Amino acid sequence: MRDTLRQVLNNRSQSDLEQRQLDMERTVYDFAKQRREFEARNLKDLKINTNLTKQPLQKWMWQWYKLLKERLAEDIKDIKDREAAEAAKKTKAKAKAKPDKPDVVPLAPFLSCLTPDVLASITVMEVMSLPSTGGVEGGMKTTRALLDVGKAVEAEYQARILRRNGLPEKTNNGPARTMSHQSLSSLLERRAQREAVRSEADKKKRRPDVLLEWSAPIRLKVGAFLVDHLVKIAKVEATKTENGITHKQEQEAFYHCYEHMRGMKIGVIRLNRIVAEQLEHDPVTPLVHPRQLPMLVPPRPWIDPQDGGYLTGRAAAMRIRECQEQKAHLEEASREGHLTHVFDGLDVLGSTPWVVNKEVFEVALKVWNSGEEFAGLPPSTKNLKIPELPADYDTNLKAKTDYQHAMRELEAQKRNNHSERCSVNYKMDIAHAFRDEVMYFPHNLDFRGRAYPIPPHLSHIGDDLSRGLLKFAERRPLGERGLRWLKIHVANVFGNDKISLDAREQFAMDHLEEIYDSAKNPLDGKKWWLKADDPWQCLATCMELRAALDSPNPLEFESNLPTGYNTPEELEAAEAKAAAKSSKSTDAAKPLLTKTSETERIRHEQMVSVIWSTPLGLPIVQPYRKTVRKQVKTNLQTVFISDPNQRSAVSPRKQASAFPPNFIHSLDATHMLLTAITMNKAGLAFASVHDSYWTHPSCVDEMSGIIRETFIKLHTENILEKLRDGFIQRYGNFKVPIEDLLDEDIDRILGRSDVPEEVKQGVVEATGQRGLKLKAQHVEDQYEGDLFVPRPLPMPKQAAPAEGSSAAEEATTPAVPPLRWVDLKYILPPLPERGDFDVSRTRQSQYFFS
Repeated sequence: MRDTLRQVLNNRSQSDLEQRQLDMERTVYDFAKQRREFEARNLKDLKINTNLTKQPLQKWMWQWYKLLKERLAEDIKDIKDREAAEAAKKTKAKAKAKPDKPDVVPLAPFLSCLTPDVLASITVMEVMSLPSTGGVEGGMKTTRALLDVGKAVEAEYQARILRRNGLPEKTNNGPARTMSHQSLSSLLERRAQREAVRSEADKKKRRPDVLLEWSAPIRLKVGAFLVDHLVKIAKVEATKTENGITHKQEQEAFYHCYEHMRGMKIGVIRLNRIVAEQLEHDPVTPLVHPRQLPMLVPPRPWIDPQDGGYLTGRAAAMRIRECQEQKAHLEEASREGHLTHVFDGLDVLGSTPWVVNKEVFEVALKVWNSGEEFAGLPPSTKNLKIPELPADYDTNLKAKTDYQHAMRELEAQKRNNHSERCSVNYKMDIAHAFRDEVMYFPHNLDFRGRAYPIPPHLSHIGDDLSRGLLKFAERRPLGERGLRWLKIHVANVFGNDKISLDAREQFAMDHLEEIYDSAKNPLDGKKWWLKADDPWQCLATCMELRAALDSPNPLEFESNLPTGYNTPEELEAAEAKAAAKSSKSTDAAKPLLTKTSETERIRHEQMVSVIWSTPLGLPIVQPYRKTVRKQVKTNLQTVFISDPNQRSAVSPRKQASAFPPNFIHSLDATHMLLTAITMNKAGLAFASVHDSYWTHPSCVDEMSGIIRETFIKLHTENILEKLRDGFIQRYGNFKVPIEDLLDEDIDRILGRSDVPEEVKQGVVEATGQRGLKLKAQHVEDQYEGDLFVPRPLPMPKQAAPAEGSSAAEEATTPAVPPLRWVDLKYILPPLPERGDFDVSRTRQSQYFFS
């Protein structure tokens, strides 16, 4: 979208930032269509050298778009006529007609929701954007391609419906007013505006006149219809020169086939080799949806789980992978007002302004254009030795197997190199497009509460190159402590982050000559920076340190280099002690997950995931369930997809084994969000990559203190007690079959004072010798010297005989049936005793987050 962005970005008036962002988001496919039409007119009428002549990829996409638009217009009309005729026929023969199958839904309304030109633009852009992330060398998995195109059509349709029906686009909570600077006042203002916006949105909210209900099969079929048409019409011209004669041949740009991956037969859409090679070199921002790019303005504050981030359209505050259970809990928590602090944290992370590090970008661009393998950048052509075909290939089974294995390894290396080339091409092209802009990264959460930037290609959460390409937009004077931390940062990114802070500072001073050489001659000098663990971040730090030391007063030098520190071993030890107690909570989940499978009915009635709430009120739902797949026939192939609306049994082992790490991750995420909010209140810049926290070098000491205080505040709360109480409230009355009880469960029931005596007696009777033996042990435990007073457990109560009934009638009165189930709350293990580790000791730690 380089040229599209150029049209929008040409106007650099600050007052127009929001309008420019709106233009990018609202008109992505229209812009792509209009740009191609504009360039085509130049090419035909004015003979201007446009991208359609300079870049083959753009020329092909324009040709495919024109052909696809015409073919879709014809075929969609045919489908509408055919489905209308079939509907009329069914109406006439309604009595005799067989009922439709559940998945038989007319396709015409969904194909007609957008005009053919927009459908064509969506299809071309989405399919061409997939090879970089499709996991297939020079192609993509068919199922993913069909779903992504179908989802893109649905998203564009819904966005246009909102505008057509005059629904609020929420531009009234202008980012310049709500997130213009980082301070406590702006945070409180955002909260107030969030409530005002939510109230205003509720007043204006009404259902659009026409809103189609999309399902996974519908998305698949729409995607299949469009992709199938693209595969059929898209052509490229291949040329080959032999003996001075050039031969030309028209070839298919895409082809559909099947491949075996990990023992499974997978449908794949492959790109023609010519297209795949061009994709590694031509600008790819035309293939990136603006909602996957950085923003020109701070993101809109989150007001509910489906409203925030980008200025238009819908975005999700949590990546829930169509988990309806998680979605329901999240929406309920939002309605109850429990997500205020979570939304605050996301707003703070998204409000940090960034710029491209132009010096590092220029170096990376030279390397990239050279096509060489350098500093982690993949080569344009990887020199791989092709295995030689054994002479006894047909007769020697071992030689044949070894050769096939070597060929598979070769293909895997080619596939990885192609994927890496495409990934770097995206990063470089986006950095080029935004090189003169201030940009922002809207954030959302994974199901554990960990925050990620929404733009997937270039952000500070990316690889070493991505981080080296980015700096804070705001500059701050270093001061004495900031200069020290900048030197320490050199050692950290070089890989010497396990030595003392003084030793790290000295490391930078000992290598000043190499640092200067790296900054001045990164490609022609000694290239010391290439020895670093993170070479691109090391180069950025060398350049920043050199600029500071060469300035008239290094202490007054204004730095904008993010200075980040990973979680040190001491913090890991502190969390490990807290986690040791937390991991015992796994025992609270296992009875529910592993002991309810005896009876099918009970299993289905108790078909729930492990769920808990973080200290900030964010509900966490583990999504591990047994996959139930549905077969959907499409134009290209039969596809099997999981239906998110169909209830399926939980995966007990996965739910139980994944709980301890997920619980700890949710605590780490809570700590990060608390730190972000507190940093914002202090007026400090903040960015995070999970366990690595970043700010300006001059602010590291203050951030370190804030990290300590938020950590102490979090871990001095009785987290486990709240977790157990939540489990009892949610799962306490779930039933566990007595035959599934372990000896430790029976022992726990008999030893607890809060378990009714009739339940204890019922357990003893139902478990036979095991119960009697454990009961005897508990009776022995009640001796205190000679002062033992036996307290026999009462027998289960029986129904009293009716007045006037005979002894015979009384004898036939049915007894109370034996106990078959026990409430889960009776077998939940007690909490372990709190350890003696004092988390407040982290205040005195020199290396805490350093």
